[in-house]
Amino acid sequence: MFKSFWQIYLFIANLSFGVVLGVGYLPISLIKLPKKIGFLRWIFDFLYLIIAIVFYNLYAYFFSFPNFRVYEIIGIILGAILGFKSFKITVAKKQKRLYNKSVKKETKEKNYG
Repeated sequence: MFKSFWQIYLFIANLSFGVVLGVGYLPISLIKLPKKIGFLRWIFDFLYLIIAIVFYNLYAYFFSFPNFRVYEIIGIILGAILGFKSFKITVAKKQKRLYNKSVKKETKEKNYG
């Protein structure tokens, strides 16, 4: 019964976990490193992957997931991509709006000040 009925709920749970992973990866992706020490980026990515695996195992244990299935990894990857891209777009829009307001304010001050 679990194999057919609960699979969609398990997929949605993994999708939501992936979204959290994608949003959590955003600060690491914003780190700009010089080319000479670019290997540190690989190290940060690897450490994030290890932390994500540990948290997924705790997550799966806490919610008593059954044996690992292929659609679980698809849900996690899809959720991570969706979370990372959507959150990055949202932050970029807010940043652009704040920048435009500050430039408009500066030009207004220069014209009247």
